[in-house]
Amino acid sequence: LKSASSRLRPSFVAVPILPVDAVQGRFLLIMGTIMDENRIFCAEQINVPPELPDILKDFTKAVIRENPAAGEADTSVARMKLFQWSRDYFKKKLAESKS
Repeated sequence: LKSASSRLRPSFVAVPILPVDAVQGRFLLIMGTIMDENRIFCAEQINVPPELPDILKDFTKAVIRENPAAGEADTSVARMKLFQWSRDYFKKKLAESKS
């Protein structure tokens, strides 16, 4: 819960309000969150590239085939190995697509 709350820190935006205190030039701080600005109300607002399902399918097959964290007893180390392998996998795919 702590990590979720750290991602939802409010952002402050200074908005001039007239004629509340135009002489002093004060600003009213309006609190909002990044989530409010990027709120999704329906599935149609989510843009999924048509090639994404095939990319994820190929990636999943490669992870199962390679099993990058095989034999690792420590879950933290196993997770890190998977992350590093995934990074390398997508770097390789990017290089292949550019050539």
